Amino acid sequence: NSSWHLGGFCFGDGQDGNEAGRLAVHVRWQGRQALGEMGPVYLAGFEGHKAWQAAQERWASSSCQEKMALASDTRRLGEYSRQISYFWFPVRIVHGEQRDWHFALLACGDVEKAHLELTVEATRGALSVFEANTNFDSSSCPVAPSWLQQASSETVFWGMMAGVLLCGSCCVVLVVLGGAWSNRQKPLMKWQQDSELVIGKPCSDAPHADVVEGKTKKSDDLVKAQPEEVDETMPV
Repeated sequence: NSSWHLGGFCFGDGQDGNEAGRLAVHVRWQGRQALGEMGPVYLAGFEGHKAWQAAQERWASSSCQEKMALASDTRRLGEYSRQISYFWFPVRIVHGEQRDWHFALLACGDVEKAHLELTVEATRGALSVFEANTNFDSSSCPVAPSWLQQASSETVFWGMMAGVLLCGSCCVVLVVLGGAWSNRQKPLMKWQQDSELVIGKPCSDAPHADVVEGKTKKSDDLVKAQPEEVDETMPV
């Protein structure tokens, strides 16, 4: 029983059971017998959240069968291939949020001693890659920068911020000036409200104080000013 950690990749989000990534696995074998007739030999994949957490704690001491039981998925090499020296097959990566995937070659039985070349290539969805026997306890997935770090490199963002600050300052100045102008107009408006409406001639031309005070002449004066009534009755 032998095992080899091959490294792995970080794949992005694959919500709702969608495909998060895709691999192309190439196998070159120089033995006399087909790989599918020996071993068996497996390519095992461990997703980084649960499966690899459990497997890496006992990676050096666990058996091939124990590693296979903890793997997220396995593929027996040469099981469906008619070719002996070279074959390849695709692998779909399906998971939720972004995470690492570790891959390992497991030989769970007797295998002919011959040259074996295994290439695992990410053809879609990989955000990062890590080498064999690395990242056992850490994630290779990129950490999203904060909005401030991302904005610090954007000149358009800082231009917009300057424009917003300038507009805000202008609004404050306009409000202050408007309040000061309103306070200056209040005494004049009060004086206009307290003033009394005068009916009659202007004060300089008024012969009587009654007119200035907004009063009309007395009714007695009006009676005196009227002409005497003339009796137009014809004598009988």
